[in-house]
Order: sequence, then structure tokens, then C-alpha cells
Amino acid sequence: MPKLTRATVKKKADEWFKVGKQLEKAERAKADALHPYEEKFEKDTKPVRAAHDKTIQKLYDKRAELQREVIEWLEKQGKVISVAGDKAVAANVTKVGSRVIDPQKFLAAAKAKGDAAWACVNILIAQAEKLLGKKTVDEISKKDSKLVATLEAK
Repeated sequence: MPKLTRATVKKKADEWFKVGKQLEKAERAKADALHPYEEKFEKDTKPVRAAHDKTIQKLYDKRAELQREVIEWLEKQGKVISVAGDKAVAANVTKVGSRVIDPQKFLAAAKAKGDAAWACVNILIAQAEKLLGKKTVDEISKKDSKLVATLEAK
């Protein structure tokens, strides 16, 4: 890749914008050209879609009802259970969530490590603002910043 200068980057950025406008125009032209065909397709296929959509919707409704009944039954069981048919399995399984550390227990366990324990601590901003107020949280906070390259239209 050749070495770029400010002047060439300026030209390339403007060219990028112009190509974007050409793209929009080409996409609009394509959509306009396709519109009569899409209208004809919609009109020509309406009876076919209508005939099939009734059957499909009935099947969606039946499937949803079966799922609701099975899930309700499983939830009432209140225990791990599995019922296997020939083609599907209905089951209550134990799903283990993410670990959540109790802050007080952590601080007690990490006390012997001294200041190194603080590297493990993150404060939840929303809860901190509820407790201390936005102004105080802003005063005691820091924001990480990084350089991000962008190219956008004016």
C-alpha cells in the first residue's frame, strides 16, 4: 500500500463519500426497476400464499399449544424429569447460572491479600449512582479513552 498523505486521505475520504452516493443512486434505480415485478409477483402469488398460509398458521398454533401444555406440565413437576417420545424429549433440567460472588464474603476471604484484592472489584455504575448520586459517581470515576479511526459523511 502506498504511503498516504493528509491530502491523499482527504481526496480518498471525499471519493468514499461520492461512491456512497453513487451506491445509493444505483440501489434506488434497482429498487425502482424491480418494483413492477415485485407488485406482479405479489399479485400473482396471493392466492397461493393465502391457501398455504391458512394451513401453516393452523400448524403454528397447534404446535404452540402443544408446547404450552407440555411446558406447563413440566413446570408443575418441580423436579428434574425427562419424558422421551420417539421423536422428541420433554425435560426439566437443572441449568446452572453464572457464579455470583457475595461481596462481603469475598472481602473477608481476600483480606489477607491486602490491596491486591481491590484489583478484583468492579462497581456497578447504575447501583452506585442510586446510592451516591450521579455527581458523586462522576467525581470519583475515570473513563478509559482510546483513539478510534472513523470515516463518515458530513
